[in-house]
Amino acid sequence: MNGAHEPESDAFPTVRRAQPEDCPAILELMRSVYGDYNPYFDELDAWLADEVGQLGVAVLDDKVVGFGKLTCLAPGEWWIESIAVDKAYRRRGVARTLGFYGLSLWHERGSGSLRALIAGYNDPSFSYGEAFQFHRSARYVHLLASPEGTTHGFRPLTAADRDWAHERLTRSALWQHTAGLVECRWKWQSLTPEFLSKLIDAGEAFAWRGGEGVACMWRRRGVKEPELRVWFAGAPGNLGEMAREFRAFAATQLRDFGPEPSVIHWRVPDVPELIPTLEASGFRKRESFENTFYLVEYQK
Repeated sequence: MNGAHEPESDAFPTVRRAQPEDCPAILELMRSVYGDYNPYFDELDAWLADEVGQLGVAVLDDKVVGFGKLTCLAPGEWWIESIAVDKAYRRRGVARTLGFYGLSLWHERGSGSLRALIAGYNDPSFSYGEAFQFHRSARYVHLLASPEGTTHGFRPLTAADRDWAHERLTRSALWQHTAGLVECRWKWQSLTPEFLSKLIDAGEAFAWRGGEGVACMWRRRGVKEPELRVWFAGAPGNLGEMAREFRAFAATQLRDFGPEPSVIHWRVPDVPELIPTLEASGFRKRESFENTFYLVEYQK
């Protein structure tokens, strides 16, 4: 699948549920559209098995030329994981057809909110979103930092900590700017007490300085280098200090993941009072055209 291929007809795409025999074509599409380093490779088996949401494929000229994934994250919260189209078949209605297919499926099965994340440079996706009556609910900026330091105040949360930790998060500035939505593995959903319990069980929720703050973050080997991905953080009145200690936490916690230089990722709301605080703590905006993202939402 590459830009040199010429489509064979002017036919309109059809969409159907993906089947196991579609996997080679879907994997090739993932590599073509997202590159060799993307989070979706490991998700494909689960996507195919999902009986609540669905992985759909667009077919044109007897080829799989696109895919889209609709996922139910929690009751009343649905997420569009991805809509991807073979570069040779763009501007032929493939993405729009996948979008209408997913939206129709959600109207049939879902309720509450349907959300997606769109990169700021992706004008066609914004056009489709407006056609589907999505609205932009928040703008995020991707920040990076290098691990540094040895002393931090983080400890894993336990099940007994859940209620006070959730209350602490609801009083944070980030909560006010995100309406209580949290990123987790490239999806956004409400940080309910029940979801916080799942993060605690997964070892991804931490108290800071004996309860002054709470953070949700994920340590992983990553594809290119060891990573700490900050999902959410709440430290009423002291977020800058917590951000500095993220760097020390990463320096101590990522050393066993490999010798390569590690990195901290954090996508935060693009609000004037927040970014300078985090930049003063050693974070910087990612130098890439893929630096800004919009959370879009459709409600019924």
